[in-house]
Amino acid sequence: MAKKAPKTKQIERQGIALIAGVAADLAHLWNETQNDVGIDGWIELVEKTAEAATGRIILVQSKATGIPFAPGAPVTFTCSEEDLRYWLNGNAPVILVRSHPSSNEAYFVSIKDYFREHPEHREARRIVFDREQDRFDTSAEARLWRIARPRSSGLHLGPPPVREPLTSNLLKVERMPDVIYVAPAAVITPRRARAMLRDQGAPPPKAWTMWSGSVFSFHDPASTLVGRICSGPAEQLDISEWAESDEPDVQRHFVHLLNGALEEQLRPAARPRKNPDVLILSAPVNSPA
Repeated sequence: MAKKAPKTKQIERQGIALIAGVAADLAHLWNETQNDVGIDGWIELVEKTAEAATGRIILVQSKATGIPFAPGAPVTFTCSEEDLRYWLNGNAPVILVRSHPSSNEAYFVSIKDYFREHPEHREARRIVFDREQDRFDTSAEARLWRIARPRSSGLHLGPPPVREPLTSNLLKVERMPDVIYVAPAAVITPRRARAMLRDQGAPPPKAWTMWSGSVFSFHDPASTLVGRICSGPAEQLDISEWAESDEPDVQRHFVHLLNGALEEQLRPAARPRKNPDVLILSAPVNSPA
């Protein structure tokens, strides 16, 4: 069998290429690491007039996505705890670049500066990018010079994250749909969306979620009640972009979709509890207690 090239890997490579392109546009040097343990590469700044490498570097982690950034909605990313500790526990400057390569759109923050200026975000590990000030393009030149540090100053990070295998009793997903439908949301909050669906009278769909101003569903919104909380037609997203993603936000919303699909399939035997992680299965009427 031919070796597969998952779409998520293609998007990762496109994100790296976007970073390399911006560095080249700024006449700086991009160096990619061969073994990624939380750092995809580094940029060495070049003094343009003398065309001389300065030895001032910035470590870079790329986080590319195939999901377009919704107009008017914040661009966010949730870091894993192990990565965040790796980046913060040292003196090396690290930037995280969040990009949508297909639209050539990218944003960045200096990890240490961001969490020093926004300590309230540390516990949630969440970064909210400013879509004007944080653009990663040629306008970032002056900011990159402020962030960079001399290689000779003994730059280091924390110990590399250690990944251990975990055996769990989670349900195995045997089959998945080929696509996820994505449509602009007609409401601001998931709470309001759920209220609108409950008002329809019929049991509301469960295999949907809201994120960054968009509604994601396993069903075409045009054919279900989910269409009532959408403000426009849906596009299709290849299932592999979520099923194979290592982004915490994507994983969380994908699990939400899977849980909703499970509840839909078990109706009417399954009844949800206040605890969203618990389903009650009703015994058949004629079965013994």
